[in-house]
Amino acid sequence: MKNLSLILNGVLIVAVGVLYYLHFSSGKGGNDTPLSNANPDAKVLYINTDSVVMAYNFTKDKSAFIDENNKQREQLLRSKQGAYENAIRKFQSELPIMTEREKMAKQEQIMKQENELMQLQQQFQQDAMMEEQALLLSIIDTLENFMVDFTRGKPVDYVLGYQKNGTIFYRNPANDVTADVIEQLNARYKSVNENAAAAPKP
Repeated sequence: MKNLSLILNGVLIVAVGVLYYLHFSSGKGGNDTPLSNANPDAKVLYINTDSVVMAYNFTKDKSAFIDENNKQREQLLRSKQGAYENAIRKFQSELPIMTEREKMAKQEQIMKQENELMQLQQQFQQDAMMEEQALLLSIIDTLENFMVDFTRGKPVDYVLGYQKNGTIFYRNPANDVTADVIEQLNARYKSVNENAAAAPKP
């Protein structure tokens, strides 16, 4: 979950350029630059991306699915690891009575198990990363589409993403729409799920 919000903040880092543009395009500096106001004349709003990612029920549901997949992968990996370690112990215990041909055959078998174990570990890591990436892209797409409706009819030009230790160094609490975004996102997600559940099965 933490990785998702970190990556999401990286995707939204372009917002820094927007801030510079808003500041310098006004032709003024310092305290002479008019500040935006979220109610009702705001041009720039922001959301806490950590809070949105953590509180969005879609993220919770999909993260639970990813966590379950990771547990299954870990169990399979531990099973393969145990079989590999047992093969080594058995080889060591039988080593004194083995012929040279048997030793070579057993060593090749163990090396094959080791390679398979390493490949499986790499594959599982890649699968987990791809699932998180797919979730991230889905969240970004959802936010972008949602903001079209969220800002419709409002005097808003930009909605920026804020994160602790990120690139937005000052934020006016009056322009924080995180709670509204979370509430409406979850309401929309609930409605979609309810409609899907109520739809007749083919």
